[in-house]
Amino acid sequence: MSTPAGVETRGPAIVGVAIAFPILAAVFVCLRVYSRTRVVNFFGSDDWCSIATLIVSIIYSILVGIWTTHGGGMHQHDVTESIMEEYYKWLLIESEFYALALLGYKTAILLLYIRIFSVHRKFRWACYGVMTFNTCYLLSNIILQIFSCTPVQKYYEPKLPGHCVSLTPPDIAWGAMSMASDFAIALLPIPIIWKLKMSNRDKTLISLVFLSGLIAFVMALIRWILGIVDLTAEDRTWGAGLTFLFSIIEVNTGIICGCTATLKPLFKFAREHASHRKSSGAVQHEKKAMFDQAYSSDEEAARKNRLRAPPGTMDMSNNKSIAREESPVSSTNSHRFMSKASTARPSIAEALPADSNFSNDLLNLPREGTRHQPGLRPQGEVHEIENNEIYEAGNTEIRSPSSMV
Repeated sequence: MSTPAGVETRGPAIVGVAIAFPILAAVFVCLRVYSRTRVVNFFGSDDWCSIATLIVSIIYSILVGIWTTHGGGMHQHDVTESIMEEYYKWLLIESEFYALALLGYKTAILLLYIRIFSVHRKFRWACYGVMTFNTCYLLSNIILQIFSCTPVQKYYEPKLPGHCVSLTPPDIAWGAMSMASDFAIALLPIPIIWKLKMSNRDKTLISLVFLSGLIAFVMALIRWILGIVDLTAEDRTWGAGLTFLFSIIEVNTGIICGCTATLKPLFKFAREHASHRKSSGAVQHEKKAMFDQAYSSDEEAARKNRLRAPPGTMDMSNNKSIAREESPVSSTNSHRFMSKASTARPSIAEALPADSNFSNDLLNLPREGTRHQPGLRPQGEVHEIENNEIYEAGNTEIRSPSSMV
């Protein structure tokens, strides 16, 4: 059923929180799963526990949203007797999932501690002790909530014959135990962290990550206070709406805090990947700029040479080599020759760094250290290697590499 028109209710606010916080928790869990499976390549029991807790939290949030349509967050004078039965029925169901969600995120954090600090025997046993404590008090919460009335249906149908025990003292005790366990979980790893051999700055940052669990402690404290006030309030349906709103925040905050300690490898990987892409892009841009500059210089020098070339010299405009009429080289090999460059003309190889693999690999120019034939001093730089033959500008002799050994 929907809330009657004109009735004041906290339902929309509760539903908004019930949608937003599970989504936020799901984002952190997804980042955790990606970090553990793609970056670290290890998926542990604490990761599985986080996923299971997220599922329970989503179910709990849905149940709270349904509960708001049956009197949750409404003023009690607006709630009819028939609505009140549905109110307590959904209250009983959602309370069990709340306890399971609390147990889930606390256990996930403790399993993470055990995996990280497994070499510390006393610390490991302390984690097992807190885990046992959480399991005992939360299971007792679930059992007592279900069987607080005999028969069970009397919990939401007060007119049925039977009896119920008061849950006020247990509720206060369970809230205090939940806060105590949150506080203990947040502080457990701090002494070990400050014994590690690392800088104080790193110790502080790591400690702050683990102390983020105190946020869940603060949410539990607020919920506990609101719950105590609601137990003695006359308008209990109105006050319970605010209590369950903070319970949703508490559970999902606990899930998020448990995930933050596992995300450092992911952030480090993302930072290194972004830095690598940026540096690679800068190098490619620099190489392209040097190549364009060298190519422009060669084109300009070739144009000036054509203007200064004496009569009888062939045109280079159609990628033809220049050969003087008195050259003894046959016309079939004339396409391999270039005129001797002037001393002011820079070549592409000279414009790029001497040790650049870009110039050697892309332009197919010979690397430094190319051996020349003894007794023949090159009169120009080597311009081209083609068909196992080498030509030196300014020297019209064609030599095969075998003659240079």
